[in-house]
Amino acid sequence: VDTDREKLRRAAHNAALYGVPGGNIVFVHGDAISVLKRYADGERIGGGGGDGDDAVEAETCCGYAIGGAELLPGRVDVVFLSPPWGGVGYGEAG
Repeated sequence: VDTDREKLRRAAHNAALYGVPGGNIVFVHGDAISVLKRYADGERIGGGGGDGDDAVEAETCCGYAIGGAELLPGRVDVVFLSPPWGGVGYGEAG
């Protein structure tokens, strides 16, 4: 999940380079918090954030689908979060 479609394209390219099967990965253009709100105990519960991220234009890149919430699976086992390096306020850290 990323709000930057170009980063999703790069991730799809990397997945293709490493031979990740298309059924094992989804690339969702949207907000991670909105996506997380769509799940409870690993099961999809429906609409979640309600911020209109279902209306994302779909595309295929390197054989992988990039789109909106319609790509989300019914169940997730693992969520990996990787915030931007340094985090908020990194420049002010002493």
